[in-house]
Amino acid sequence: MNSTSTSTSTSVSESTNSGEACSGTLPRPHLAPLPFIYLRNLPYLRSLDLQQLLVDRQIRLRQQQEQRQEGSDAPKSSEDLLLLVEHPPTYTNGRRNRGVKGLGEEEVIRLQKLGANYVETLRGGEITFHGPGQLVAYPILDIKASQLSVRCYVSFLEKAIIATCAEWGLKAMTTENTGVWINDQQKIAAIGN
Repeated sequence: MNSTSTSTSTSVSESTNSGEACSGTLPRPHLAPLPFIYLRNLPYLRSLDLQQLLVDRQIRLRQQQEQRQEGSDAPKSSEDLLLLVEHPPTYTNGRRNRGVKGLGEEEVIRLQKLGANYVETLRGGEITFHGPGQLVAYPILDIKASQLSVRCYVSFLEKAIIATCAEWGLKAMTTENTGVWINDQQKIAAIGN
């Protein structure tokens, strides 16, 4: 994607790791950098609450904007943003592992004694560690406006991360698993939970 393009949209044709075709037209506003909020160290549960607050705000503002612009050709403004945080030591366990595959009470107590929190979430994925030094990016955006499926959106994120790594002299790649890797053993970016 050419950041110097003067057109109002860019056609894309990509595929995901699963082979799903990703094609469509990305409106120019979605190619511009997202505004971001960097909150430094924020407990995981507080970041979940903040994300929900921002999503609810975004939905409310878009509904108000649609009501005001019915029949109008005025361009729609975007409420999309990127929330950047680091979490204190926290293990999250996604809905695939909740309950039966979750950690036992003894293991949760052991983690707490080591200074880590344990949170069962409604998100996908398995047990994941979040901690100091890991920058976590939570995009708050409406991918429907770009007419992208979730898989295509994830594929575009992976490609953006690979391009960023290349700018820093790192050779990165994707595998059959979601995320971006430096080699078979070193993951530089997880996507999801």
